[in-house]
Amino acid sequence: MHDVKSYVGLLNTLMLQPARTDVEPLQVPSRIFSQPRIVRPLPTSVTGNSAPEAQPVSDPQPPTPVYVKDALIKELEDKNASSQWDVTKLVQLARELNSNFALDNPYACHALIRAILDHTAPAFGQKTFEQVASNPPQEWTKTDKDYLRLLKDFKAQGHDALHRHIRKSADLIDMHDVPSKTWLNAFLRLVIDAL
Repeated sequence: MHDVKSYVGLLNTLMLQPARTDVEPLQVPSRIFSQPRIVRPLPTSVTGNSAPEAQPVSDPQPPTPVYVKDALIKELEDKNASSQWDVTKLVQLARELNSNFALDNPYACHALIRAILDHTAPAFGQKTFEQVASNPPQEWTKTDKDYLRLLKDFKAQGHDALHRHIRKSADLIDMHDVPSKTWLNAFLRLVIDAL
C-alpha cells in the first residue's frame, strides 16, 4: 500500500469478509454461567488486534407526543407545597392526559380535558368552568380569554364524546377532534398563576 486510498480499500475488503466458520467455538465452563455459553471469535483487523463487531445502528425513536407541557406539570407539583389547594389530582389528570394522547386515545383525551376544566374552577373562586370562562379577570389577556372561550365551546364536544349513546352508525370522534394543546396549556398557566 502506497497511499490512504489503497489502505482504506484493503480495510473495507477485510471488514466485509464473512466470519470464519472453521474455528471451534469457545465453551465457557458452566460454573461461571448457569448454562454453557458459546463465544464466537471477533474479526481481526489489519493490525492484528481484535476489532469490535459493528453494532447495528437503530433508528432513533421519535419523541413521545406530549399534550400538557412537562414544565407545567413540574410547576404544578412545586405549587403543591405552597398553595392552599391540593393539586395532586390535577397533576395526575395531566399525566394521564399525556399518556392517552401519546397512545391516540381520543375518548380518554376528551374525558380528561373535561375533568381538568371542571376540577380547576375553585382556584378562580368559581364553582364551574363555565363561570370561569364567562367571568375572566380583567388582567387576563385577550388571547387567554379567547382560549377560554374555545375551551368552553369544546365542552359540548366533550359531552358528545362521553355521553352519546350507542347507535347503528359509526362514531366520528378521533384524535383530530382533540382541541389544540395550546389552549389547555395556556389555561393551566393561568391556573398555576392563580394557585
